[in-house]
Amino acid sequence: MLIDTQMPEWEQRMTRAAPVDADVRRTYQAIREVDLFRSPLLSDPGPQGALPGALLRWADGSPRGARRASTGFDQLLTRGFQVVADDGATELVLGFIGRWWRDDYGQARWSPGELPTFDLPGYGVGVWSLTVLGYGEQTSVLVAEVRLRCTDAAARDALGAYFALTSPLITAMGQPMLRLIRRAAERGVTPVAFDGDGSSSRWRQVR
Repeated sequence: MLIDTQMPEWEQRMTRAAPVDADVRRTYQAIREVDLFRSPLLSDPGPQGALPGALLRWADGSPRGARRASTGFDQLLTRGFQVVADDGATELVLGFIGRWWRDDYGQARWSPGELPTFDLPGYGVGVWSLTVLGYGEQTSVLVAEVRLRCTDAAARDALGAYFALTSPLITAMGQPMLRLIRRAAERGVTPVAFDGDGSSSRWRQVR
């Protein structure tokens, strides 16, 4: 997996998965189409300090507690997140580096090639992968994974305290984000009837 090339070892890890009634190609395309802030758990400024809501506000440049109208894939790439690996078909990996436990989120300047070895003291380093696995001809499974590591003990202590407080919200936020992508992907399919011999799939892609 591409995420392993960027962060083979980590200190915190979160994974979520969702089935999608669309093929791999359509589901992968949908990743770049969704407005991530359409999820109530992300648009509501209540869970201000929780990943991934804090990361989206960090990337968007919004102050802590502020509401944001929309944040899509392109906006993420202009505000802190960078594509560090992408096979163009099934797996996309974003990188992010900062001090998310601070009010200003503490962005750092870096280039994609630096992420695997980034070691500036006081920072957290993260990778966020979205992988689409084939499951039959017209269905797929969308898997999201976040891995985090720290560059020194001070950052590790700060992230550990932050993570202990926000982990329930982090877990709750993961599935709504996948649901947004799933719905975007499934807008491109329509149900069809089975053939008499049972050979037709339940869903057909709309071209």
